Amino acid sequence: MVIQAFDSARPQLIPGYAPAVLPYADGRYAWDNNRFPKAKWRYITVLGNPAVDILDFEPGCVFSIATLQSWAHHRAENKEDITVYTYRSAYPIVADALKKFDWHLWLATLDGTILTEFEGKPLRGCQYSDRSGLYDISKIYDENWLYPGPAAVPNQKPAYVNINVAHWTPDNPPWNSTLWGIASHYGVSVDDLKHWNNLHSDTIYPGQVIVVR
Repeated sequence: MVIQAFDSARPQLIPGYAPAVLPYADGRYAWDNNRFPKAKWRYITVLGNPAVDILDFEPGCVFSIATLQSWAHHRAENKEDITVYTYRSAYPIVADALKKFDWHLWLATLDGTILTEFEGKPLRGCQYSDRSGLYDISKIYDENWLYPGPAAVPNQKPAYVNINVAHWTPDNPPWNSTLWGIASHYGVSVDDLKHWNNLHSDTIYPGQVIVVR
């Protein structure tokens, strides 16, 4: 069954209702899946750690053929899954480097195009949407490939997210310019937002900080 998965360098911006998340295991923007106790997950390595399930092959992450092949070799030796995230123009490089391996492709289009295969190779997932740098959304085509969500910790103190209200533009108002947009983004109600922020109307202003829990 297809499942929607989210990833971001700023996990606090990922909607709380996310059914699946793909955290970074290493690098500057590392974070963990415990932020989303109900969400399925797999980790991404941007440094080539063979203990991590998915390798990100693009500039600024792993962009060395030797590192890619070493990562895949160690995964194969341990009979572990080999999944590579990359974009369309880099696919030929990855395909040639991994031609001796049984591997899976998670492809980025990021322009709204949703593919299920690319150049004859079935996709494990397609990252099709970039929400203005907030987070990326993928379709993962077999949710059983993902690990189940960690158990929620009883009596865990709620995590709070501070959202800065954006300037409203008539043609394309951003999601964080209205209470309704913020509520929809995080899967909560407008009444909850008003209660948490001691608001007495639906009016909010640019630069105002709204707490979401």
